[in-house]
Amino acid sequence: MRIILVRHGETYRNRDGEGPSVLTPRGIQQAKGLAKRLKRYPIKRIYSSDLERALQTTQHIIKYHKIKPVVVKEFREIRGILVGGMDRYGSQKDLRRHKQRVEKAWNIIKKIEHDGDILIVCHGGFIRYMLSKVLEVNPKKMWPFIISNCSINVINKVEREYKPYQILLVNGVRHIPKKHLADETMYLE
Repeated sequence: MRIILVRHGETYRNRDGEGPSVLTPRGIQQAKGLAKRLKRYPIKRIYSSDLERALQTTQHIIKYHKIKPVVVKEFREIRGILVGGMDRYGSQKDLRRHKQRVEKAWNIIKKIEHDGDILIVCHGGFIRYMLSKVLEVNPKKMWPFIISNCSINVINKVEREYKPYQILLVNGVRHIPKKHLADETMYLE
């Protein structure tokens, strides 16, 4: 079973550092490109964060996969400090709640059993945290990983007890035209 983690499309807050967390016109184009790419994948179940930017991205994907998404609040974005980023918001109590929520999300993912690919539409910090779980490293070491808007990140779950997860792809963006990528995104031909 493959677990496909995708980040939502670009938002005004991503682009400008402030403003609403809804998709920009470029974010909509990114989501459309992502949806077209994912139509080749044998996705059997779709999960989405309950935040608007993830739900907007999900709506483009389900045009090709006639699957009703399961909305999971545990798949929300997490505070950047948990994955080594800067953090200007919240209290220690709030930080503990975020960590508990993302750990609960990891446990939800580990319990998913399916005979096909599953898709999770979520957020950059969340994806970094999940990759840290697979790598068995401190999540704070994950900030250097670039997780672009609408990137594809794939974890393979294999049938074995010892290290049952493999990372197959991180920050796959070849499906997004260069003009729709953020400036900091690396694009290798």
